[in-house]
Amino acid sequence: MSFSNEDLQLEEQHFAKVLFNIRYGYMRSCLKRIGHMVRGWRSLDPSVSELCGEYEERLMSVCKCILENQKALNVLTSRYGSQRTMQETDDQIDAQFVENTKSLLRQLVREWSEAGREERAKVYDWIIAKTQEHCGLDKAQTSILVPGAGLGRLAWELAILGYGKVEGNDFSHFMLLPGEHILNYLDSPITVYPHCLPLSNIKDVSDQVRGFTIPDVFPTKLGHLITGEFSMSAGDFEDIYDKEECTSQYDVIASSFFIDTAKNVIGYFKIFKKILRDQGLFINVGPLLYHFEDCAQEEDVVQVHLTWSECKLVLTRLGFSLLEEDSDVETSYVQNPNSLMQTRYKCTRSVWRLSK
Repeated sequence: MSFSNEDLQLEEQHFAKVLFNIRYGYMRSCLKRIGHMVRGWRSLDPSVSELCGEYEERLMSVCKCILENQKALNVLTSRYGSQRTMQETDDQIDAQFVENTKSLLRQLVREWSEAGREERAKVYDWIIAKTQEHCGLDKAQTSILVPGAGLGRLAWELAILGYGKVEGNDFSHFMLLPGEHILNYLDSPITVYPHCLPLSNIKDVSDQVRGFTIPDVFPTKLGHLITGEFSMSAGDFEDIYDKEECTSQYDVIASSFFIDTAKNVIGYFKIFKKILRDQGLFINVGPLLYHFEDCAQEEDVVQVHLTWSECKLVLTRLGFSLLEEDSDVETSYVQNPNSLMQTRYKCTRSVWRLSK
């Protein structure tokens, strides 16, 4: 696929906007919100505010967490220099990009902290175990693709096991930029405070201002464990892999919370068939929380949101055989375990083998 000068310019603008909101928009937006709340609190009659004088102290603690988060974010994007990518004004702040940055902070804990071990165990550890169990090829000759790789933890875990080629892929710069830094450059710990915002469903202030050390292991100090190729590709999964040169290039597709990112999940499955070699494995864990469902009424966007039963029918008709399946595997995703509101997923875990 070739890109026009206009496409390249738009991509450069998007990259600059992401970097701007990570480096400036997050802190400015969050501090502005807390400042507004502090002013409102101070405007109350003393007969009200004196009933909980600890409230303002907590808001000040949240401000400190936001500032510490910004320090960590600056470290994770430091490879791109300290120069300003956009004019630092409030009208350049994108609310969705700020939310994406907050999600990044939670994702850092899920993938690269000791506290994320439980969530990783039900997903990453299972995928790794099933790869080892069902892939009978010589490791040095095995090629693995991890679509929707996020910050790169699953791909890295597979790479250090000695597989010949492990390739992660992700579309989001909010994942790719910090993930690259952790995998290749980070040599000292950072601390993030992912639960300082929002202010709802907090049981105790200690939960809200709890810090998490990143990372729990340093990929930069364990590079000797990777004996094969290890890489990350940036861009849309379909744009990158729905190409003739990708045909029959992989032995395993390790998919974690990924297939529901598709506008048309059948398109993903057809690409899986195309890029896997004969007897290749598709290993999948996740729910079906279709990310583009709210865009279903856009006339130029084709939306296909299958049930899991329909997904299984399509995979079977494409030549995949179901080797094993677990249903209703309960797990959380970037969840604050002490929050008064808990979101749980009942995921399916399955292993498929392709016959071409």
